[in-house]
Amino acid sequence: MKISYNWLQSYFDAEIPTPERVEEILSVRSFEPEGIEVVNGDSVLDFDVLPNRAHDALSHRGIARELSAVLGESLKTDRYRRRDVEKVSDVVDVDVQDVEKCRRYISRVIRGVKISETPNWLKDQLVAIGQKSINNVVDSTNYVMFDLGQPLHAFDMDKLSGGIVVRNAHEGEEIVTLTGEEKSLTNDDLVIADEESPLAVAGIKGGKKAEVDAGTVNIVLESANFNPLSTRQTSRRVGIQTDSSKRFENKPTCELALEAMERVTDLIVELCPDAKIGPVVDIYPNKEEKAEVSVSLEDINSVVGVEISKEKVSEIFDSLELPHTEDGEVFTVSVPDFRMDIRIKQDLIEEVARMYGFENIPATLPEGFYNPALNKIFYYSGVIRQLLVEQGFFEVYTYNFWDKGEVKTLNAIASDKGYLRPSLHRGMKESIEKNVNNRDLLGVEEINIFEIGTVFIEGGEYVALGLGLTDIVHGNKKTKKDAVERLEKTLGLLSEKMGVDITKHQSLSEVDDSGVIEFNLSKLVEDLPEPIDDYSFSESGKAFVFKNFSLQPSISRDVSVWLPSRDSKPELEEILSGLELSVREPRMIDEFEKEGRVSYLYRLVFQADDRTLTDEEINAVMGPVYEEINSKGDWELR
Repeated sequence: MKISYNWLQSYFDAEIPTPERVEEILSVRSFEPEGIEVVNGDSVLDFDVLPNRAHDALSHRGIARELSAVLGESLKTDRYRRRDVEKVSDVVDVDVQDVEKCRRYISRVIRGVKISETPNWLKDQLVAIGQKSINNVVDSTNYVMFDLGQPLHAFDMDKLSGGIVVRNAHEGEEIVTLTGEEKSLTNDDLVIADEESPLAVAGIKGGKKAEVDAGTVNIVLESANFNPLSTRQTSRRVGIQTDSSKRFENKPTCELALEAMERVTDLIVELCPDAKIGPVVDIYPNKEEKAEVSVSLEDINSVVGVEISKEKVSEIFDSLELPHTEDGEVFTVSVPDFRMDIRIKQDLIEEVARMYGFENIPATLPEGFYNPALNKIFYYSGVIRQLLVEQGFFEVYTYNFWDKGEVKTLNAIASDKGYLRPSLHRGMKESIEKNVNNRDLLGVEEINIFEIGTVFIEGGEYVALGLGLTDIVHGNKKTKKDAVERLEKTLGLLSEKMGVDITKHQSLSEVDDSGVIEFNLSKLVEDLPEPIDDYSFSESGKAFVFKNFSLQPSISRDVSVWLPSRDSKPELEEILSGLELSVREPRMIDEFEKEGRVSYLYRLVFQADDRTLTDEEINAVMGPVYEEINSKGDWELR
């Protein structure tokens, strides 16, 4: 939520602290800050307002209330002023057909508005928080929304055909939005319509049909409250997310609608002095119930962990505008409409704790109620990891979501990721395929991988262990045979380490051309002994330096040289080492002797951090290398 510092200051008579100090104050009491930027001389603070407070704190007043509670400064009550204005009796008929989706609907006719450019004081505050100025009427509705947190809308009354109907859209019914987008609706989508066609997608976006423009003279104001779930579903279905839909999705109180209607009326009348206002039409069949929550001082202190006085608790409730009564040491709070997050005593305890200050609460560990124990799967997973890494395996993490499987997700993150993986097999096979082409870059002869992860089948889920060997897929007959023998050796070591014959749970014959074998690790460890509770660690004393790897493609070059004897090998390696753009030390991949000479084949790998290398760049590096090799009288480039 972006907050204008100047706008925030307008809530206080006293000067508030600097933007940096305001950010610091609220970060330890209320909301996580995401930064400050300066826009046209105004500091704009950005706060991450979480869903539990989005119903009231996605507004300047919500943030001002929090700051007021911390500073102990009262808020202004006269920021909007109702001027003497001529009244009319005009109303527009309103028919709300779905009171579950439209929980409250208020309308008001205002005649004689004059559409003009918005005054600078209002325009500057909207622009500061990233909003585009439209005209004085539209900007007034937006201003009140960002000020109080209640979305509003204005329709050109003379463009309506009959009254207003709040109804579900007809299947396939279309609307052109204010931004010119054509959207097809379903009968699950709530619309604001006249007797002919939709005027707006309720709570989300207005339509072109009744747009307020330069020719508008008479308007109908809307201040409503729409069901958060249906608003969210329609917003996602039509692909439109707005500041309005975001607020309705977080369920602001229905009680705010009338206040916002009066405030936007005040503002429009201020900007259009000749305007005449009509009475409100308020359809509110199911009023919100008032909540009362009680909590004892003993409950508060036992949870918070410090002794907070009764007087201090009462002071905190007063600062947060939480009316309360006291019966001995029990507080009963009459929850105000704008704090819909307070429904149980734990909510009140949290309010006391955060306003008391977490920095004032000693950090002590609880004692005596929890006996920690090693998780059996985690323990043996760690044992397996350590052994496999020692045997030259690399651990991989493959994707949990697939395009098919046995367990379907409720809300797919993508069209091809609607199922949870039923095995590790496919992901590991893809990992082998991708990594085999990077053996030179990784500087290894073979890529042996493993993964430990949860898989999901129709009957439940379990932790699986997968092993994959590159040479089973990409090697020749000899290397495949060696790879299977290496796998047998590894499984033998695992069996010895864990005290169970792993191959009883999965035959090596299961290793197919994919190069992957998979075990049900959850089942495997069932009969293993409980791990020893020993968390002792020893420092290796070895320093590791980590750096980002390049995302650019690499280039390999092979250098094959005849040498008179093996004595010249160190000199050749020195020539090939430390070359510009090389990312690996030269790796010898072949050696043989013939007719008194020795042939060496080295592979060099080049890569840049910021670009794809060209042959010309590599040739420029290799040219001097070839020249130096050729300068040796008894050396020969092959």
